[in-house]
Amino acid sequence: MAELVITLRLPLDRAEVWRRLWSAPRHTAVIPLTVVTSSARRGRLDVAGARVRARTAVGPWGFDDDMETVAVSTPEGDGPWRCRIVKRGKVVRGAIDATARALELPGGRAATELRWRQRISVAGLPRALDPVTAAVAWVAYRATIRRIVDAQAVRGLRR
Repeated sequence: MAELVITLRLPLDRAEVWRRLWSAPRHTAVIPLTVVTSSARRGRLDVAGARVRARTAVGPWGFDDDMETVAVSTPEGDGPWRCRIVKRGKVVRGAIDATARALELPGGRAATELRWRQRISVAGLPRALDPVTAAVAWVAYRATIRRIVDAQAVRGLRR
């Protein structure tokens, strides 16, 4: 299974990063040809037990990336917030472990360090291609996460 780790420092407080990152409508707004839905209220992805589906398609051709949110922790205080999602689809399998840690920048400005660790396997790809899969996934996920969190990239979407 391919593995990747993305670490981003984002100029927003942790609660805002978390709210934006785990919104199915925000994912749908920025991921090409994909509609993301969640069984949780208001399309939230950060609810333990939520069934999540990312349907990627062009016309009648496509596939479902089925996932389940298996653990979420947002403790009081400075501890990191965590979310674990397991990918159980026929095409894409693996797991995502994301943590958000509050940072304080000079001048008292809030920021967040987001760490996204993912194991990913794509049906039909041999293990020998894991380094390529990891590299491609790193580039794609890093750009996508930045766009999901960026307010300007998701204009017209209700808070």
